Amino acid sequence: MAQAMTAVSVLLNRGGGAVARDPEIAGKVAEALKGAGVDADVELVEGGDCAVRCRAISERGDALLIVGGGDGTIGSAAASLRTLWRFGHRRLTLTINEEQKARVDTPLLFVGNNDYRIDLAAAGTRERLDGGELTVMVMRKKTRRGMIAASIRALFNRSHSDDMVRIDGVERLRVSSHRNHLAVSLDGEVVRAAPPLEYRIRRRALRVIAP
Repeated sequence: MAQAMTAVSVLLNRGGGAVARDPEIAGKVAEALKGAGVDADVELVEGGDCAVRCRAISERGDALLIVGGGDGTIGSAAASLRTLWRFGHRRLTLTINEEQKARVDTPLLFVGNNDYRIDLAAAGTRERLDGGELTVMVMRKKTRRGMIAASIRALFNRSHSDDMVRIDGVERLRVSSHRNHLAVSLDGEVVRAAPPLEYRIRRRALRVIAP
């Protein structure tokens, strides 16, 4: 009796060099995996959609996920899966501009340099770099499923009023916790950092020389 093949999901970055150069690559990847006994469901995705699809597949409970692309694609997949694996609420004390304090229970705190956009239409872009403020967003307390849903709504710029709280006018932020370490994502790389975490804007610290 023939042995049943293992079924897995495969995500390939549509904008990656190898994928862009070969329109038949999805079929070739599926065929190669079939030869290894793997029944692959190959999906071509835009780079910005990779994290969303990874979260959905992980939440579905798949035992294996294969991702193909450059460093950004792989990093996006690994930040997404680590976030779900380590999901939990953290009690944090936020000191804003060395004056105002707030205590929050949250699964996710986002801090960015100037006014970041996080929706897919322009993820990671900023209209200006000299605004002089940090972008600080706090996700409200959620279940794991609720966190995924809120993240997806944010990517499509359809956040609900109870998803995220945005704190305006922040030039300096201190994040304190009773925990010895906090998981912090820096450009897609997750590191463990000891609190308090200090963030601040350095106005006009970057000099640009252009012809």
